[in-house]
Amino acid sequence: MAIRTAVPDAKCIEPEGRLLPEIIAETAFDGIKACDVLVADISEYSIGVGVEIGYAFGLGKQIVLIAKETAKDEISPFLRGIAPDILFYSSVGDLSRQLARALRRDNFP
Repeated sequence: MAIRTAVPDAKCIEPEGRLLPEIIAETAFDGIKACDVLVADISEYSIGVGVEIGYAFGLGKQIVLIAKETAKDEISPFLRGIAPDILFYSSVGDLSRQLARALRRDNFP
């Protein structure tokens, strides 16, 4: 929701219903290949999100990581190495404002 508020034309990958694992992976990887910038929420531990971030990193994609303020001490050193400037947010409004600033077209080559 915050991503759509900050960047109305953003394409968010949100699989509907229960999909087969290979369909989920294919959808995610196709979306990452096609994207300009990957925004990933790392507030909660998720192997799948970690794989997606690593895939985007391997493709040379720009990556913006976001996380709830309460998760600040839980972010892995590996993810901090990939994207040292993590946007920590306390509310959807806060995240929306931060994303709007971070995703300005002039912030990325």
